Order: sequence, then structure tokens, then C-alpha cells
Amino acid sequence: MPRRGPPESWNSFLADIDRTLNHPVVLNCIGGFAIAMLYGLPRPTVDIDYLSVVPVQRTTALQALAGEGSALH
Repeated sequence: MPRRGPPESWNSFLADIDRTLNHPVVLNCIGGFAIAMLYGLPRPTVDIDYLSVVPVQRTTALQALAGEGSALH
């Protein structure tokens, strides 16, 4: 059975993003992160691959907040 939410430290990372953004954003995840979350598998890398950000206009803000070189990174 799939888990209800991401394990730590992913849960804290995503919660930090949620608290910081001032508008709702949907992040459509793909790749190893999505498979690991869906099936509860160990995560060998520390990134989140995503297909899209909705609304797309929030992509730059999300990258600045949580992307490579950011405070959350």
C-alpha cells in the first residue's frame, strides 16, 4: 500500500516550501522521486524531478526558493 505522505526529510522540505509560497502550486513529479514515494522505496539521490509546475508562472519562484543554490537546497 502506498504511504500517505513523504517520509522525512522530504516531508519537512516540502512543508518548508508550502509555508514560504504565498500562492498554491501543484508540482507534478516524475522519475525516481515519484517511484520512491509511490512504492516506499529508498531514495538513492536527493533531487525531485518534475514534469510541470501549475501555474507555470510560479516555476521561477519555486526554483529560486528550493532549487540548486537556494537556502533550502
